[in-house]
Amino acid sequence: MNKSQNKTMKMFQLTSEYLDGTDSAILDGLPGFQGFKTEFNNNRGKLRSQYELQSRTITGYALGKKEIRMDMTDQAVDISNKIVAYATISENTELIDDMHFTTNGLRKAKDNECIVKCLNIHNKAVSLLTELADYNVTDVMLTGFQTTINKFDASLVKPQTQINTVKLATAEINSLFSASSQLLNKMDRLVLVLKNTQPDFVKGYFESRALDQAAGRHFSIKITVMNSSNQNIMNALVKNDALGVKRRTSAKGNVFLRNIAEGTHDFVIAKAGYVSKTESIAVTPGERTDVVVTLV
Repeated sequence: MNKSQNKTMKMFQLTSEYLDGTDSAILDGLPGFQGFKTEFNNNRGKLRSQYELQSRTITGYALGKKEIRMDMTDQAVDISNKIVAYATISENTELIDDMHFTTNGLRKAKDNECIVKCLNIHNKAVSLLTELADYNVTDVMLTGFQTTINKFDASLVKPQTQINTVKLATAEINSLFSASSQLLNKMDRLVLVLKNTQPDFVKGYFESRALDQAAGRHFSIKITVMNSSNQNIMNALVKNDALGVKRRTSAKGNVFLRNIAEGTHDFVIAKAGYVSKTESIAVTPGERTDVVVTLV
């Protein structure tokens, strides 16, 4: 994903979380809205999967290439050291200068430059194979070195299958972004029906949808209300009069609260048939506090 898509994905997440924390009775009052919401959330899941595939393919290619290059440079330095040792005994200063390579030096070289240097080491060792026998340089060693050089050279061009995988994932990501944006546009028009009857919900919804602010917004608190059997409690009241908070839990038993001031706040959680409970929740700037409240 590019920078713009990452920002849009954050907005998708905020909108989804806001709707998940909304009393389902409000959304049920909008014909067709729940279906759009379900499809939108499914698209978000597909987007994450395609992004993971795209990232994994690119990362896998980069890691494979890096490992081959490290293997190649390790072999190159080992063989060059043996050549330099032979040249030292032979008092061949020119050969010492030509064949003195360090691991750090080879790893700093550009890919194609590194290949040329490794080939020079390989070819020089081949030409001195008889003389280097006392230094444990063998034909098998040099054949293996040549194989590693060839493997690294081939890795410089991405295999077509990897290119195709990334292209397909990228195309699917673009398609899903387009489809999700169209769904949100439909949901926007439906939400406006509640502008007079549910003004707080409508305001919160469009705040979540504001793309230009998506990167800087976050939810301060997530409250999940459950019963003693670990079942979600829907339509439980979450209230803090001092903060002006009065919300109902969603079908998943959740309430998401945004822009709550730093500090510790007491929330009353109540539901008919259960004993009300007061929960003290600490809020830290830039972080979301997740709390599970059990009513009995």
